Amino acid sequence: EEDYYEKLLGIPKPAPSSFMGQKSTLLNKAYAFAVKQHEIMRQNDGMTEEESLDIVEELLAQENTSERQTSRQIQKDIVTEMSSNKKISTDSTEEKQGATSTDSAASSSSTTLESTTPSVLHNKPRTIQGMNLWSKRLQAVPYKEWTVGASVALDHWIARNILELSEETWEELLGGENPDLTSRGKDILIVRHTLFPETNVSSKSSTLAEDLQQDEDTFDSISTDTQVEEDDGDDSTTPTDSAEKTIDELLASLGGGLDDDETNKFWKDDEGEDADAQTEESGDLDDMYAQLMDELQEWRAENVETPYAEWNQQRKDDFEVWMNRYVSTVVRETDEEIDVDATRTALLSGPPTTREENEALFSHLQDEAEAEIFLQSLKSPTDLMKEGNFEGTDMEAYQAFWNLPYNTKLERLVQLGTLRPLWDEYTTESERTKFLARHSEKLLEGVELEHLVPDPDGAITADDMPANMAKQQGVDADQTYSIKMIPYGTDEYGTAQNEKARMLYQAWNTHKVNRAQYEEKMFKQGKLGLRYSKTTKDNKKH
Repeated sequence: EEDYYEKLLGIPKPAPSSFMGQKSTLLNKAYAFAVKQHEIMRQNDGMTEEESLDIVEELLAQENTSERQTSRQIQKDIVTEMSSNKKISTDSTEEKQGATSTDSAASSSSTTLESTTPSVLHNKPRTIQGMNLWSKRLQAVPYKEWTVGASVALDHWIARNILELSEETWEELLGGENPDLTSRGKDILIVRHTLFPETNVSSKSSTLAEDLQQDEDTFDSISTDTQVEEDDGDDSTTPTDSAEKTIDELLASLGGGLDDDETNKFWKDDEGEDADAQTEESGDLDDMYAQLMDELQEWRAENVETPYAEWNQQRKDDFEVWMNRYVSTVVRETDEEIDVDATRTALLSGPPTTREENEALFSHLQDEAEAEIFLQSLKSPTDLMKEGNFEGTDMEAYQAFWNLPYNTKLERLVQLGTLRPLWDEYTTESERTKFLARHSEKLLEGVELEHLVPDPDGAITADDMPANMAKQQGVDADQTYSIKMIPYGTDEYGTAQNEKARMLYQAWNTHKVNRAQYEEKMFKQGKLGLRYSKTTKDNKKH
């Protein structure tokens, strides 16, 4: 592999630093686990291997939790302080506009120095020196022109020196195969964008928080965000673009059905509509749904004060009229009869909540770090009963949640936050549809759905379906088909292709990780600069 990258970059490969430095991330984790287990058994005579395994696993879990919480707290402190300093700096500049140019310059220099150094770093002089060095590099060369090695080195430096992540965590994070590290990946990006705003090249006018809210693949972008464009000064396709195109072509030839456009077709109307008309209709529907949700909270508040069964007939009739309007807005097409009683009970059973209260809840469930902080802040059922905040079925549900193992409770909260567009009543219909379109492959996996499959004895032909559907499904005019209920994603007619597609994606991810690690070594040894040389680009083209 290193011979390949040496040829690709046109520079000699780095000398190995040590035997352990060449081990894979998986092997390093196994080695660290074995060392810790050996220490535990040596310190406790008579302990069995099984007992030591349990103790080591518990210790590693505690270390992981501590590291996750420390990383998140540092990130929050930096963002809060830098935002405050920026506001103070702006106010100070406006107040001193009448000062002399010399005084103004001195004040500006002093303010800049203070605003760019968070207090959490004041006892880390070497880290402050490193931050100044990275700032100078960003001033010398725009971030979008940086080499992969330079951008990976910056994220590596942030992870180790600012967020205090372990080297093992960084390597696993770079590999992109452990979803439990999502929050730490997000921390690195937020801190980078906060301390070095020049690196936020993907954002135009939106805030970082908005960018991260829209980008649900933040974790994976630690390795992909560093794949900066290598501008040759013309409009030709870059090596990275070519490689991505090649991957897409290979996946298409495998028939894995993983293309985003193909996935989105699942949720689109078969006949298709004008894009502008769809956008306008979606906006109108969102406005109608938002109004209905506000009205629903009023109905719920009334139900809390006086149960529905005790309402007078006129009030019940008013609610029935409103509920019919709600159902006709939310349920647009269905072949099944709506259960009116069950729908009424479901709508009125929830407590009335405001948009602010709803947002406050889900803001604590953005990832496992936030969810864990939220979980640790929850009060026990006993304390809540003393305060009189819960009663009846609400307390029974909370007690059932409280009795779950700690890790299960955390997992449930993370799942709730991840599936917010499905569980959050205030999510607009357009946002929910986008979420379903983007993640349909994962959400539908294992759900039994009707599949149109080739069948020599089948009675369905291309003539039995609309032309656009036949084209979309790739129906062969000379083939007969039948409809079968098959768990989605386990279709026996596509398993081989999907497996090949997954293997191809894994190989592509391995290539990106290896290249990132290789170029970082080259950058640290001074054999690769901030931007690619003409020789390197020529080698990539060939």
